[in-house]
Amino acid sequence: MTREKPHQVAVLRGLQFTGNAMFSLLVVCMPLYFAELGFSRLEIGSVYAMGPLMATVSNLLLGLVADKAKSIRLLLGILFLCQIAVFLALAPLRQFAAIAALMGAFYFFQAPAPPMVDSLSLLASDRLGRSFASIRVFASIGFALCAVLYGYLYAEFGSPVVVPAGCLTAAAALAFVPFLGNFQANLRRFDFSELWGILKQRKTVLFFVLVWLVSVPHRVNESFLSLRMQEIGGQGLVGWLWLIASASEIPVMLLLARFGHRLKELPLLSAAAFFYMVRMLLTSVSDSPWAILAISLLHSVTFGIFYVTSMRFMTHLLPDQFRATGQALFVTVWVGLGGLFTGPMAGWLYDTFGAAAPFLLGAGTSLTAAIGFLYAHVRGYS
Repeated sequence: MTREKPHQVAVLRGLQFTGNAMFSLLVVCMPLYFAELGFSRLEIGSVYAMGPLMATVSNLLLGLVADKAKSIRLLLGILFLCQIAVFLALAPLRQFAAIAALMGAFYFFQAPAPPMVDSLSLLASDRLGRSFASIRVFASIGFALCAVLYGYLYAEFGSPVVVPAGCLTAAAALAFVPFLGNFQANLRRFDFSELWGILKQRKTVLFFVLVWLVSVPHRVNESFLSLRMQEIGGQGLVGWLWLIASASEIPVMLLLARFGHRLKELPLLSAAAFFYMVRMLLTSVSDSPWAILAISLLHSVTFGIFYVTSMRFMTHLLPDQFRATGQALFVTVWVGLGGLFTGPMAGWLYDTFGAAAPFLLGAGTSLTAAIGFLYAHVRGYS
């Protein structure tokens, strides 16, 4: 494995990069694509909720299969091929019901891929002598660079750019899969009763409830920040918005890679949730594209801290043989359950009470989570 170390680190970083390049397309271009088709804010929110509904099923199902059969590499190849097929099917569609159903299928194949790559990255980080954050940071780089690229392409060419961009991004990810090492080969046997015993513990349940609360402001940003920028005259800055946000993660993740082990996870998670509240409140009262660009720098101390620290905490909750299942559960809560609630609710609030309402919802749930993480720390769940 020593001889393969540089090669495997590069492959994992490439998968992190391309996986979040796809995510940037979904966040930067798809809300504008749906708006161009004439969808209301509620319909856009519902489309984004259809995806997490399917993602909830696929993450749990494929996470269990990946751990039980030790087959992450094979599953990743199948998922990327299916993503290409779904984008090709999306091209001629214009009706809301058909697009919502197809986006559900897309999320079924897209949502499990990033947690599987994270699972391999966590397993590999120990064996290759690299920190998880030093590999995961390439996801932030991929999102940042491709947010600008896709934002520019959409501003120049409009909706016709979406399908080719999606197909090429999935194909680029697929190209890395044959070179992946088998990091699951020497893991202990999967035992469902052992997994269930861990999942029903009070600290595990509380952790996932708090993750769901923090997912609300994150999903509000993903679903409606591009639309908000468009409404206040900042459509040309949408790509830069996501570039600034993602680029701001990078130094924070590198600092956590070097010094994060010195800090306890639960207080860090509480701080990240608190900064989510600040970010949501500031966004709710801002009507300038430049102000929202400045606020996006808080992405560094919200998602940048929250995601990496959550992954660290997960390694204490679940042993290595349950790594893919644990990642699947995290993403099910973070993307699936968070999206199911936030998409329709935030869309209805946006249509009914105006642009500030969904961001105020996110502020309330993140404040609750900040208090909850502090409570867990005081109770000794660290």
